[in-house]
Amino acid sequence: MTDLRWLDDLDLWGSDTESAEEELEQDVYHVIEQDKDTNPDDKTRGLGVANLLSDVLPSNFLASADTELAQDDRIDTVTASIERTSLDGITETDVLSVKIQPSDPTLEALNLQVPFGTGATSR
Repeated sequence: MTDLRWLDDLDLWGSDTESAEEELEQDVYHVIEQDKDTNPDDKTRGLGVANLLSDVLPSNFLASADTELAQDDRIDTVTASIERTSLDGITETDVLSVKIQPSDPTLEALNLQVPFGTGATSR
């Protein structure tokens, strides 16, 4: 199955995903970036990390991230963590790191890093 790429994972030609791993990575990225009720394919999921522009995160944010992503039956285990880092050597920003072990043993584990908050740039 292929899926169209979305926003900043869209290449110049608007190409489709090319593998099951790439499709899973893209879908996880969408759940992380999008707010609930904004994806017509699944209005019940979304973390809206792009809107978290302050240092104040909901106390249950990491648990919510794990829960949201674990709803995908292609994911066996997921672990989310947040670290503060400097992407440009000057401005500190938060980075959401997500480690995913797919249910399909033929797929490799995914390690995604999504910057957010003040100083964040798109992945």
